[in-house]
Formats: sequence, structure tokens, C-alpha cells
Amino acid sequence: MVRRGIAYRANQLNPISPADLKKIADLGLKNDFDLRTAEEREAKPEILPPGVKDVWLNVRTGWASAALLTLLGVPEDKVYEGYLRSNEYILPAYKSFIDHFVAAGGDPSIPHDILGVKAEYLQASFDQVKTQYGSIENYFDKGLGIDRAHQQKLRDQFLQSNK
Repeated sequence: MVRRGIAYRANQLNPISPADLKKIADLGLKNDFDLRTAEEREAKPEILPPGVKDVWLNVRTGWASAALLTLLGVPEDKVYEGYLRSNEYILPAYKSFIDHFVAAGGDPSIPHDILGVKAEYLQASFDQVKTQYGSIENYFDKGLGIDRAHQQKLRDQFLQSNK
């Protein structure tokens, strides 16, 4: 089982209310791994509690979560479920843009295809990993530079016995 309270996933931390900033501070986070593009970071820099280190990794967030959960051995259906849950946050954040686009005569499926996530997108990523690396472990090792010993450390940190 994946341990609760070790890592948290958020859309972005800007804007953020003072009450939510306090909630984040109360979690005792040490690092914020910002997986947004440089443009996204520049437009809306993260607002972090004092003492939280900002680490930038330009990766698509859904893929990073899905890859880590797969490495940890989370069942595929749960990985996909979490990945697709991104639509519950991403699409409402762009509602006014989508509404404006559709009102101007745009096909409503276009913004959803561009801004949202689909199972096919994640499947294409996993297919590429399998083609290029053979396994998720090899992807972490050869593609990301996280060797088997460090992969085990991730498992030790994020997993707990379900006894």
C-alpha cells in the first residue's frame, strides 16, 4: 500500500488563499517539486510556505505521478484512475477559456483534447517506455538516472505493509 501523507499532488499553488497556505504549511513539507513549464512558472510563480524548497522539473505532472505509482507497483487501473482525475481540476480551471472558444464557434472537443487528459495519452507514454526501455524500472534507471538501489529507496519510503 502507498503511504499517505508522504507526497501530495496539486494543480498549482498560485493563486492560493492564506487559509490554504496555512494548511500546506501545517503539512510540514520540505520540498515542492514544480512540474510546470517555464512559461507556466513565470506567469504564476508558486506561493510556498517559508522553508519549503522549490525544485523545478519540467515534466508533465500526470506522467510523473503515473510513472512513480507504476514503479511502486500500484495496479494499472488505479494509476489510470488517478491520471484521469486530473480532468476534474484542469478543465474547470479553463472553463471561461473553453466557454469563450465554443461561443466563438469552436469545436468543444478541441480544448478538451488539448487541455485535458485521456487514457490514450497515458497508454502512449507507457508504450513508449516499453519500446525504448523495456520496463518501468529500466526507464527510471536509464532514462531518469535513478538506479535500482534508489528505486528500492523510493519503494521503502512510499510503501507500507498492508498487514
